Amino acid sequence: MRSALILAAEEPGGLSLLSFLRKFPTDIHIDAQNVVRLSAALRHIVDLTARFTDEVKQLSAKEASQEPVVDFAKLPDLRQPGPYGFESARWDLFDRSRNRRFYVMVYRPATWPAGKVPVIIFSHGLASRPEDFATRAEHLASYGFLVALPQHPGSDFGQAQALLNGFSRDVFLISEFIDRPKDISFVLDELQRRNPSEFKGQLDVESVGVAGHSFGGYAAMAVAGVPIDFNNLEADCKQEWSFLNTSMLLQCRALDLPRQTYRFTDSRVKAIAVGNPVNKSIFGRAGLEQLKIPILLGAGSYDPATPFIFEQVPSFVTIGSPERYLALAEGQAHVDFSQIDAGITNVIDAVPGLTLPSPDLIDNYVNAMFTAFFQVYLRGDASYRPFLQASYAAYLSRDQEFKLALISAQSSAALRRKLEQMQP
Repeated sequence: MRSALILAAEEPGGLSLLSFLRKFPTDIHIDAQNVVRLSAALRHIVDLTARFTDEVKQLSAKEASQEPVVDFAKLPDLRQPGPYGFESARWDLFDRSRNRRFYVMVYRPATWPAGKVPVIIFSHGLASRPEDFATRAEHLASYGFLVALPQHPGSDFGQAQALLNGFSRDVFLISEFIDRPKDISFVLDELQRRNPSEFKGQLDVESVGVAGHSFGGYAAMAVAGVPIDFNNLEADCKQEWSFLNTSMLLQCRALDLPRQTYRFTDSRVKAIAVGNPVNKSIFGRAGLEQLKIPILLGAGSYDPATPFIFEQVPSFVTIGSPERYLALAEGQAHVDFSQIDAGITNVIDAVPGLTLPSPDLIDNYVNAMFTAFFQVYLRGDASYRPFLQASYAAYLSRDQEFKLALISAQSSAALRRKLEQMQP
């Protein structure tokens, strides 16, 4: 499929269904009736995505109109690096209890701030690496946080390369549903062990933040206290065309785990910030309602891997925490396509009318929101609360084609009603 997409994109006129079929390396027999049904379903999903994007933007504007007026131009610019700088190191770890070796990239302030230093663990996504989120970690470290990014060796870039090179049959190992949250807790144990000697006891390892992207979002929510709900997952996986929510291709693999109660809750975790998380079906309503700590839920309107109308929107209205935020970035497409090889970039460029926001713009949105969120909920600095307002999201994107919308728990009921009216 990848080869056909790339070759079709290089044809005169660019990528189309016909050029894709011509370049596909084997004969294809098409069930026309199902194609028509699938086409109608896809059009419906596209329509719902546009309508829910508008709905979140309207709710964000409504919240902004009710908030105290703030002159953000006179406040610190959270898109810019903080005052402490950063330095980094790599730790190679071994968890004897699981016979698991992995490395951790650790980013710390270059100038140590006064008082306790909050800790954030960042879990990377499927087929990714800790280094892919270095800019995020550097930014947070410059604001006085210690950020540790563990490698998850059964679902990282190396595992994906093993698949492509014929050394593995899987893009990730089923055990990663268990090992990813355990990696996070093991890194916290390691920081706790090193704190007295290496950090002079200055790390706050009892009030920790966890961030994660995609599959890493699952891990963050798991250590925050959300259990796997196998009954809900099985029911969702049996639905016709459940694959239209692309993340189900990952979530349904968890059905191969031994059926037992998995609890990965780590009491040291006090707040989580997750971008494009894989979560809705594997946790279900019963699980998500158990999440009681503050959460910042990030979504993208162009996300094909964890579509926000299937994943983040229904999760946001279900999560039990009264301190929850949904940040929707228009045009955000799950990953930074500028880091993808030229072949895939050609496919994107060949799609008529498709434009994406610059990676720098998305970085600005995420860096600002993550910084404000963790300053409030880990450091307890109330001066950053204005940055967690819808009006700040509007300020950040005031001159941009691709907007950022932020809503809080107060908009949850209205969004739930819209979900009930337009059930995806």
